[in-house]
Amino acid sequence: MGSPVLLHIWLTACSEDNDKLVVSGMLFMADPAKTVETTQMEQVEPAKDKWADKPDALVLRSGHTGKRWPLDITFAHPWTNSHRRRYTGRISGTLTLEPLDARLMEFQVLAGPRFHTFCTFHAADSVSPPWPDPSAPEAPQPRPQLATAMGLEGLRRCEWKEGKKKDRTSYMIISPYFDMPAGEYVTLLEQHMRFHAHLGVRRYLVYVEGGAAALAAEPRVQGMIAAGRLRVVVWEDLPHYFEGNSTTRHPYASQSLTYNHALLALWHENALAAIADVDEYLLTVKQGGLADVMYECDEKGSGSPASLQVNRRVGFCTGCVQVIYNRENDVSFHEKLDRPALNKAHPLERALWLNGSAAITDEVRQAAPFGIVPHPVAMYNVSTGDTEFKSIVVVHQISTTNPHIAYPVEGKRGTGCSSRKAYWLHIRSQVAMRLRSSFTDVRDVRADVMWVVREMEDAAKGEQDGGSKKGEDRRLRVGTSRVGRA
Repeated sequence: MGSPVLLHIWLTACSEDNDKLVVSGMLFMADPAKTVETTQMEQVEPAKDKWADKPDALVLRSGHTGKRWPLDITFAHPWTNSHRRRYTGRISGTLTLEPLDARLMEFQVLAGPRFHTFCTFHAADSVSPPWPDPSAPEAPQPRPQLATAMGLEGLRRCEWKEGKKKDRTSYMIISPYFDMPAGEYVTLLEQHMRFHAHLGVRRYLVYVEGGAAALAAEPRVQGMIAAGRLRVVVWEDLPHYFEGNSTTRHPYASQSLTYNHALLALWHENALAAIADVDEYLLTVKQGGLADVMYECDEKGSGSPASLQVNRRVGFCTGCVQVIYNRENDVSFHEKLDRPALNKAHPLERALWLNGSAAITDEVRQAAPFGIVPHPVAMYNVSTGDTEFKSIVVVHQISTTNPHIAYPVEGKRGTGCSSRKAYWLHIRSQVAMRLRSSFTDVRDVRADVMWVVREMEDAAKGEQDGGSKKGEDRRLRVGTSRVGRA
């Protein structure tokens, strides 16, 4: 007799019409007897193969009318992907409800055969609470209520059903926070939010696996939450996983699960989301938001991919090296990426990220490309190649995601993006020095992808000059005359 298999299910729902309930969810199987052998949670692939393809593998049943609705289960597409079953499975279904079920919206979740228990799904309580709106009058935000009369009016609508592409809200889903000093983490998060606000990203989802109390006590976190900019999710749905037979928590064990949970939490919205870490910054040639990046990068030119895979490149604080060694701006690549020089300059690099303006001396300003350092990214002038991607997605069109690739639902497509148009700058040595054994595909960070830094510089100069007119005029010139070598 084999060890037991645990089936974890997360479900949410929104209303399409007065009698139609649209259900979405994710599932994960785990063997509690197994330890984590890779950077992701161990999967039970044979069990999935034997169970998920069977009819009625997963069913919603009404305890009031006895009606049953089979749910669809899919895994990462395309089917040629040999690792598709290692990721979370997607659950979907559309239920046409009788009046009693439309009023109560309470269902049993049944898995068969051979699963011994069931759980209850309360559809009306399955969505995330509304984000705070600081501009609204001070009043408690109402929670979605149970439907009244004969319809589903009390349930949130599927916003993507009627929403337009131009109205999509942009989110950033950040990799789990894991016991880093809370003050340092929040400083890095603030830097990330300041930068990507220029790309239209207004809301962040951050998952917490350790150190939740310290993070929640941070006044800046409380301010971000109150302003509707941040939502912190404490990830305690599963047991803690450890590395091998040790007592050390595995820092990446739940990473794919939290990313998929975040997409599920936003699923009913008409939304875009970028999936990244706090040390990854999106650099684009074209000024605009996430929707503009997807349109510009789309290889087929239709502007409607469900997922965009954007290359990642490793950034180096060569401006820090110039400060330490008092070098000129035309230093060769090899000198800029000299390992002893990078190591010697790392304390300054770390200080720029964690100490803010206190680390910006006259010497630093002299080395900065614009004579001012509105953001630490301004000091990163060289990048090297990386083999990984990060995703930008249309939330409701994604089946499943891992840290690097998002898989669209059947019938939708994904596409790649040339690094000549956009890439993620990975600040690997943001806090601790992390140099790879070799450097490949060494390039300058082009001036045209630094438009966010220039906008920050304009704003800072405008404040110094007592007005913003000068900065506004310069921003218009930057927007029409961007140049840079390929």
